[in-house]
Amino acid sequence: MKIKAVVVGLLLCALMVSGAMCQSGTTVQYTVTVMSGQGSVSPSGGSAALGSAVTFTAIPASGWSFDYWGGDASGSQNPLYLTMDAPKNIQAYFTQSGGGSGGGSTGSLQKPKIGYVPPNWYLSTDDPYSSYLGYGMIEYTDSVDEDFVQIYWGDVPASLIGQESNANALISQATYEAIFAPDDTGSMFVAGQLAGYAEAYESYYDVWETEVVFVKGSTYVDIFAAYDATSDDIQDAIDFIEGIYF
Repeated sequence: MKIKAVVVGLLLCALMVSGAMCQSGTTVQYTVTVMSGQGSVSPSGGSAALGSAVTFTAIPASGWSFDYWGGDASGSQNPLYLTMDAPKNIQAYFTQSGGGSGGGSTGSLQKPKIGYVPPNWYLSTDDPYSSYLGYGMIEYTDSVDEDFVQIYWGDVPASLIGQESNANALISQATYEAIFAPDDTGSMFVAGQLAGYAEAYESYYDVWETEVVFVKGSTYVDIFAAYDATSDDIQDAIDFIEGIYF
């Protein structure tokens, strides 16, 4: 499931590198997208003077309520005030009044929460349940060297049903989810749950990959981290993963 997100991430990175194309002189452009639910955002897109402040107001449709912001925005403050220091991609999420799906749980599923964000890391993606082949995805990225952690959450795969506390089954699932051939596998605890992990060093890119999977209640969590092979970056990724909770 993560391969698609990695490709998307690379494309976004390429767009960021060429982001100057969206910036002309002292003007920057911003886009606004409603990612889930029914509602609108004012303004719905446009341009603003570099360094100026723009107010975005989420307007839910009847029977819906505003949930949270994503993309280059975060939180649930409405209206939202942003400084236009660069081109912005603003995402808005709405949920049906009286029952939420985007910001907390979907049915019996629980959305993971982030307990620790390392310095220079930022929320780069927060897509709701079923966005990626039936899974939700939260991604944090290191603004300095583009290390990232992607957290997928959704229904328990058939291979783990009834095996949620089986270390060997969890390790096997982590190995299956990994992109590179693992150099090390084992078990650990994340969010108080037994988890399986697979780690690999890719010499061509000089990066580490860590894959961690576990089941919390009815929710399957697949964590995919890619980071530079330096002690600081390794520690940042470990601290981030160990800080995930529900």
